[in-house]
Amino acid sequence: MTTLLKILISHAYDEKELAEAWKKLLETTSSHAIEVWFSSDLQATGGVPPGEDWRRDLEQRLAASNFVLAIQTPSSASRSWIMWECGVAHGIYSRQATMQRSHAPARTPERQEHGVIPIVYAMGRGELANPLTTYQIYEGEDREQVRQVCEYLLREAGLQPEEFLFKEPLDFYLRAIQAFHPRKMVTPQEMQMWRERFEQHVKSGRTHEIVSQRQMMYKSLPSPFKPTDLVLHDMLSRLLLDQRKYPQALEEIEYALQLARGDIHLLHRKALILAEQRNFASAEEILAQILSSHPDLRLNAEIGSLSGRIQRELWTLTDNPDRLAAAIQAYLDVYEADKTQYFPGINAAELLLFRGETQRAEEILQELLTTCQRLREQLEMSYWLDFTLGEIYLGLGKSDLAVKMYQEGLGRNPPPQPRERESAASGAMRMIEQRKLPDEVKEQIRRLLSL
Repeated sequence: MTTLLKILISHAYDEKELAEAWKKLLETTSSHAIEVWFSSDLQATGGVPPGEDWRRDLEQRLAASNFVLAIQTPSSASRSWIMWECGVAHGIYSRQATMQRSHAPARTPERQEHGVIPIVYAMGRGELANPLTTYQIYEGEDREQVRQVCEYLLREAGLQPEEFLFKEPLDFYLRAIQAFHPRKMVTPQEMQMWRERFEQHVKSGRTHEIVSQRQMMYKSLPSPFKPTDLVLHDMLSRLLLDQRKYPQALEEIEYALQLARGDIHLLHRKALILAEQRNFASAEEILAQILSSHPDLRLNAEIGSLSGRIQRELWTLTDNPDRLAAAIQAYLDVYEADKTQYFPGINAAELLLFRGETQRAEEILQELLTTCQRLREQLEMSYWLDFTLGEIYLGLGKSDLAVKMYQEGLGRNPPPQPRERESAASGAMRMIEQRKLPDEVKEQIRRLLSL
């Protein structure tokens, strides 16, 4: 049969299955009197010809088409390319309509304005929020609305829609789009609901359930997942890091960085997670990336201390004295810049003991003792301050006071998380080893900090 009507389908490339479903539906119900073309069609008669000026070819296709079906889903409704195609079509059809009105009687009022027909998936007609709302919109998952589009186009082709034409082609079409599963729109209210659920788990002391709750969340949300809530991903990355669920924490950091690519706090946490996974090369790359843009952050307590920790871990693995020297220098630089930063101070003292610089190490331990005792007079207390005092007392040989500090730290509210207890235990064991304290002290503190 001679082609009586030409349709161009404007769509996002990753939604070509929807375009293919419409092509089969229209060509089948019209016995190929309607010709359908879309740019990602792999058939010999479809797609943009290789090696040609694709823009000129597309404009020619638009000019030759009677209608454009615009496929719209929550993930493609903002695609500028679809808007461009529909805008070009609108201009072409407007000029053609003007010429027709000046030379022939007006077409029936049933005619779709300028030949653009938006088809929405995974949302209602009222949820589309772009210039295509000026046209009559149809829902591509509604059997009756799809049938209306088909009947209208068949009549435009001069054909008479018959009942027997539609049942099997519509069944096939609906199976095809159900298999594709257009991504549903995730509302801000839905993400807020999940964020509040996680916050409630934290408040009620049920952080051990975060992993299973997260699994339930992602099973409930559309796939593939597209991050939309920066606060949620930031919070989950921190909670999962504390739970030592490093692969999941890294996934959340990647989601968060999609929304805030240059955020230094997130980049630091990513480097920390990588260090916990012993991927020191990648962690060093991230720190180098941060410091290349912000060299003054070398003296930042978090950035500088992580740099020191990575060098310390690499020294432990390689026994390379250059790594030990780099670790000591990184910790000392931060501590000397601000001596209230007790965390880099205790790590510098510990490593100086390893290098045999006992006098310098003991001077720092005495400075830290004075600083931490003064900080304890403040109303806001942290278990990290208690744990640091515990390690200071171990370094000064006062094991009874050290045990008392670790006990107080464990009793804080909120309590230290497993990763934090593990970190405190590692520091304590290293200090006990360096100061050659009795085995009973080691065992007592190990029992206190064990999980």
